[in-house]
Amino acid sequence: MKCYLSFLLLVFISQRGIGQKLGFHELSAGVDARQSHFYKWQDQTKNLLASDQKNAQYLGVSARFVTSFLATCYAQKITKWRIVDVLTGELGFGAAQSTYEYVKGGFFPTYDFSLGFGGIYRINDKQDIGLNFGLLRFARSLQSKNFSGCNVFLRYRYDRIFLDLGLDSWYEFYFTWIYIFNDRYNPIQVTACIKYAFNGKQLVGVRLENNTLYSGKPHLTSFGKEEYWNIRVFYGIYF
Repeated sequence: MKCYLSFLLLVFISQRGIGQKLGFHELSAGVDARQSHFYKWQDQTKNLLASDQKNAQYLGVSARFVTSFLATCYAQKITKWRIVDVLTGELGFGAAQSTYEYVKGGFFPTYDFSLGFGGIYRINDKQDIGLNFGLLRFARSLQSKNFSGCNVFLRYRYDRIFLDLGLDSWYEFYFTWIYIFNDRYNPIQVTACIKYAFNGKQLVGVRLENNTLYSGKPHLTSFGKEEYWNIRVFYGIYF
C-alpha cells in the first residue's frame, strides 16, 4: 500500500510541471550576441567587393516582458478560444565594436516594444496554437539604430516545448509582412524561438533573428547589402 501511495505521489508531482499552457504573460532575462555586416556596391549590378565590407558586433544582457491587460482581468475564464491585447517590451545594454559609421563603439543600449493583439486555441491538454499581431513596433538594433514597424508570430506548444515563428516588418506598419512575397524594398526580419518549461512556471530558451536586406531605401543606409544576426539565450517564468 505504501509503495502504491508513493507511486501516486510521484506521478502527481511529475504531472504538475507538464503541459504548461500557452499564455500571454512572460518575464525573462538573457544574454544577447548580435552581428551585422554591411557591403557597399560599385553599383547595383556588380558583385560585392570584400574591401567595402563594414562590421558591427554586440554582446550584452537584456530583460523582456510580455503581458496582457485583458488576459489579466479575465484570468479565471477558461475557454478553448482566447483573444486579448498583447504588450511586449525588451530592454538591453552591452558593448559594441564597429567599423560602421552609424554604430558607435562602446556602450550600446537596445530596446524593442510592440503593441497589438493575439489569440490562442486550446487543441487538447498537450497542444495549443496561437497567433500574435504586433501592430506598432519600435526598436533599435545594430543595423539601423531606431526604427518602427510591425510583426506577426505563429505560436505552438506541445507539452513543455514552445515554438514561436515570426516575421518582423521594418519601417512599415500593419500588414506589411505581405510584401515579403514581392520586390518591395522593405526589410523583413525572420525570428525563431524555442522554449522549454520546467518546474511548473520556469523556462529556458533561445531566440534567433535574421534580417538580410538588399538595395535598401535611401533613408535606411547607403549600403547595397546588409546582413543582421541576433541570438538570445534566456531564462524566465511563464504564466
